[in-house]
Amino acid sequence: MASRVGIGFGILLFIVTLGFYSWYWAFKTHEEIRQHSDEGLGGVLGLVIWILISPVSAFVIPSEIGKMYRNDGRGPPVTGWTGLWLFPGGS
Repeated sequence: MASRVGIGFGILLFIVTLGFYSWYWAFKTHEEIRQHSDEGLGGVLGLVIWILISPVSAFVIPSEIGKMYRNDGRGPPVTGWTGLWLFPGGS
């Protein structure tokens, strides 16, 4: 993925930009998944979901990544269930 940034740097950008970096991250992540697999929401719809109901993205993004791995014949490192980390006791 072209928009790889270290986790710490990503958190710093999130703080410095008052959360707007997360919009860019969501757009790029959904767009790159779409470009790689020709499946998924794509950047614009993914960003709209992120802005309106961001907790849903915690399930959608790992689900789409898991599908990419399965389509490539590999075991998925994450699934849609990965989003449960948002909820106490969910993981």
